Amino acid sequence: MTMKSVSKILVLSVLFVWISGLSMLHVGNNPVRIANMKVEYAETPLGIDVEKPRFSWQMEVGDHERGYSQTAWQMVVSDEKGKQVWDSGKHKSDVSLNIEYAGATLQPATRYSWKLNIWNQKDEETTQNSWFETGLISADHAYQGWDGAKWIGGGGMKIWFYIPIIFPFLK
Repeated sequence: MTMKSVSKILVLSVLFVWISGLSMLHVGNNPVRIANMKVEYAETPLGIDVEKPRFSWQMEVGDHERGYSQTAWQMVVSDEKGKQVWDSGKHKSDVSLNIEYAGATLQPATRYSWKLNIWNQKDEETTQNSWFETGLISADHAYQGWDGAKWIGGGGMKIWFYIPIIFPFLK
């Protein structure tokens, strides 16, 4: 064998392996991904002041993929310590907008993580994680998150010192 024929065989072998590898990458590979995971219409929001936030997401596939749809979803929400506060269970539904939280009462000023599982029409599962943080949730007039807060500024008789600043025309 000449050096030329060896190099041709080597090039053809590499090309064959490369093409085989590309075709094998797509076999069994789920092209679905989850995007735009939102809580109360925002990605990773800080300080939401809602007792039962709403969750939304979008299912995306590659440019060359067609005909994919969501057939089921499941959501698991956990607190900062990893304690699960809600497991929705698997819902056979294509809905992915305004899913209302239905777990334990959310605590003020707490970061929660949420894990979303969706299934497509081929029963392939895709998972993605995100988080949100609650603000000083105030469902009633007691302002539970504000309990014990110290207000800045004068109180009582000191308020008269601030009148010229607040109402400059009274000087």
